[in-house]
Amino acid sequence: EHLMEEERDIPPLAREHFTEEEESKLVESFAQKEFKLSVLRNVWPAVMEAIDAWGTPEQLQKMETTMPGFISKLAAKYWIPDYDNCIKPKRDAPFLDSEPIFKRVGCFGISFCFPCIL
Repeated sequence: EHLMEEERDIPPLAREHFTEEEESKLVESFAQKEFKLSVLRNVWPAVMEAIDAWGTPEQLQKMETTMPGFISKLAAKYWIPDYDNCIKPKRDAPFLDSEPIFKRVGCFGISFCFPCIL
């Protein structure tokens, strides 16, 4: 219930109180931070899902183009499928009718995955 309140209340407040320029500065600041790839692997898919749910198609496209090409390729080919097939089912498990089936997507396209060291 608490998260549902945040999901319902915070995006409209952010849209109301942040200008496009302020948002752009935040996006640019986020994109310029020197994150380890393992951190991006964990955060990026959720950020993109949130923008897709609460933002506009233009905002989503803008965020997709802020990352360097090789990171975008890692995200599209490995991080987002892993998020969709492994992380989201764990997150949603309490609300599912049956136990989820997890399918891990490794960074090198193998079925098992060592902890990401990138």
